[in-house]
Amino acid sequence: MTNSSETTPTKSYFIVHVDDLHAWNVFVTEQVKNRRRRAIFRESEYCGETWIYRGQRDDRWDITSTLQREVKSVPNGIKSLEHDLRGKELSSIQSFKALAWKYVPNPNMTSLEWLTLMRHYGVPTRLVDFTESPMIALHFAVATEPDGNFVVWALNRDRFRDAYIQSQAGTKLPGWDELFLKYGEHVMDEVRNLNTTDSMVKCAQEYLHNFILSDATTVMRNMFNRRMADKILNTPLTEEIDIPDRIGTIWFTPECPNPRMIAQKGLFVMPLRFSESFMESVYRTLEE
Repeated sequence: MTNSSETTPTKSYFIVHVDDLHAWNVFVTEQVKNRRRRAIFRESEYCGETWIYRGQRDDRWDITSTLQREVKSVPNGIKSLEHDLRGKELSSIQSFKALAWKYVPNPNMTSLEWLTLMRHYGVPTRLVDFTESPMIALHFAVATEPDGNFVVWALNRDRFRDAYIQSQAGTKLPGWDELFLKYGEHVMDEVRNLNTTDSMVKCAQEYLHNFILSDATTVMRNMFNRRMADKILNTPLTEEIDIPDRIGTIWFTPECPNPRMIAQKGLFVMPLRFSESFMESVYRTLEE
């Protein structure tokens, strides 16, 4: 956690209590600069469009989905049980389809596309809005109460353990065995050394750089995450959902975002389990 006067983020997430707009502007400027720098990190890290943001008007609030908030507001309503909330979600999707199918361009959308459309129209869902723009997040934090104790959350999207990263578990860099034999447990220190003269290390650096900064990687992660989300939404209530234990949330952008989402540089973060809070899901997901 940092105040706006301390603008060095942790590896996975941080909170900015915005009481100094000049310091916030300095932080945003530094983030833009950092994105332009070449950098090599350890295997489990990425250095693409890293941070995603969410502005909230009260710094005492945890992040939570509209569906979880609705359930908590009902004194004797549905409890936080996986089966019950999944049932409520599936029923909500079907009810929305029955009302809206005549008015949408493609009534044969996937369950996830229906869910994002429901979120657009204010129906309670498990999806939580984020943006790639820190200034847009700040706008939403201060829009209704500019003098309040607002807050901006930032999550390191590229440190999420997600569907695509899970699929890559156990893969090795080209020549990794030889590098490990040569440098042992300090091998990643050597790979981070941009002044190295070792041609084999330079090859590994180039491979990592091209992989983690490639548009293809972002596209693949988005695609894998959407597939995982659709699989969860389409699993019948009578069946258990097979979710890797270390994955708690996934991020994705809609396949066909509406003009408002495009203008707000929006994306969604989706918790995969109802049995834990959004914050618990995030902590499960983020690499440390």
